[in-house]
Amino acid sequence: MGLVQTTDRYGFGDRSIWLINDSPRFSSTVRSMLRLKQDLQPFLHCSVRDGNRALFWYDNWTDLGPLHLLFGSSGPRTLRIPLNATVVQAVRSGHWNLPPARSELAVTLQIILSTLSVPSAVNGGDVYLWRIQSGGFGPSFSSRVTWERFMTSPPLSLPALVDLCQQLQGSHTPRAVAVLKLLNQVIIYSLWRERNARIFKGSSSTQEAFFRVVDRVMRDRLLSLSRPTVTAPLPSLLELYFWFLSFFS
Repeated sequence: MGLVQTTDRYGFGDRSIWLINDSPRFSSTVRSMLRLKQDLQPFLHCSVRDGNRALFWYDNWTDLGPLHLLFGSSGPRTLRIPLNATVVQAVRSGHWNLPPARSELAVTLQIILSTLSVPSAVNGGDVYLWRIQSGGFGPSFSSRVTWERFMTSPPLSLPALVDLCQQLQGSHTPRAVAVLKLLNQVIIYSLWRERNARIFKGSSSTQEAFFRVVDRVMRDRLLSLSRPTVTAPLPSLLELYFWFLSFFS
């Protein structure tokens, strides 16, 4: 049972679980679900069709994951889209309707939206999908896959990362390995540049700044590559990259 259907079952109607706060008046089952909701976001993907149910800020419906995690509290003001808005509220006259981009994140979002179909009633209702073993998303929930993901520790060394690559299985494995190889190349190149900056310029970057550089290069490169088609479903290369990063989140 998906989270959307679960909220219906427990009397929340059309309210999304992302917009429901914990309360003593709820049953222990519902309160346990609400405490876990942030941890469950990497496991859910919303396939937007008419855009009437998918939440613009909270649902994972683009390659960027839940947008409120990227844009923060200033997101609704920056993009002029209310915090509880559905995806269809970002559409006007059959086109995406966002203000001019004023940040790199906003530019990235607009690039991604340009590759997505505009929500339309003729497409039917939005569909929620669960993370499956291969790293993509499917209509069925697997308690085993979800539990194993919760219990997996992040690779903290190069041998551990190699072991992770060798354990990847499923139809998306070659693409996932390609993303990890690209990440390795970007890190090595960025380390070389950092070394030169320290030797010849006497300047250095913090760990956070170094991560931002690597992350920016990865996102730009993966965005420039072709997206999945109808015959090659999710996840995209960018989503596989975010899936890997989720180990460290």
